[in-house]
Amino acid sequence: MPGPITSHFSTLTIHTDADMHTSTVLGAADFTYVDSTGDVVAFDAWCPYYQETDRIAFVGEPRRMIRHAGLLTLAIVTRFYDLQRAKGGEFFIYPQHFSVAGLESTVLAKLNVGDGDGQGGVCIRKRIDNACGNLDIWPESQWRYTTDDAGSMLAAALDCGVNRLIWPAGLSLASNDGELVAKLREQVRWVCLYDVEAPNFTIHVEPPVADMVAGSIRQFVDVPALSHSGEAEPQPVYCRCRVGGAELIIAG
Repeated sequence: MPGPITSHFSTLTIHTDADMHTSTVLGAADFTYVDSTGDVVAFDAWCPYYQETDRIAFVGEPRRMIRHAGLLTLAIVTRFYDLQRAKGGEFFIYPQHFSVAGLESTVLAKLNVGDGDGQGGVCIRKRIDNACGNLDIWPESQWRYTTDDAGSMLAAALDCGVNRLIWPAGLSLASNDGELVAKLREQVRWVCLYDVEAPNFTIHVEPPVADMVAGSIRQFVDVPALSHSGEAEPQPVYCRCRVGGAELIIAG
């Protein structure tokens, strides 16, 4: 039986003046986990050996990441706060969650300026920050931005000291990238691919969760560089997860 999925870092972020909305709005009953056989299973079947000190990166193109991984973020956030509530008393604390937003180089160059259409307008970074902060990926030191290739996004995530990855299906790391592959295998102990065609878990949510993710998606509606056509409803999420899981990311 594998042991706990440990991280090289264990410090939790504690705040004394924060309003952590998910800690009071969401609960375990808002999430239903269904495995590939159609059975309803516990959170631990989907995310085994979870610990409150886990460091988790949610990675991808911002709108796709929020649309799919947003629900996964809130599932783990809710478990984190369930553990805090079980201790009794008041708490002001955030999980060690990180967002790694992959952007086209032309958009990344205008991250702090405008909406990517050359006319200024809304700040791209502010909108992505708002979308992530709404899902309790917080404080702002937890937000990362890079180009949208697999190597850059993985390197940014690993530099955060994460031991779990929420990763977009179809984005693969070159198998000949030896140093990064080695670091991935050494450091990451669980990978969850989202937006997959052959899931081993499907997560359904109640309206409060869907509404929260929809609020983050709405940050992108009037930003040409981030908005695109396609399904906008934030549920359910189809994912493929594995303890270890490096091979889910490595090409070939």
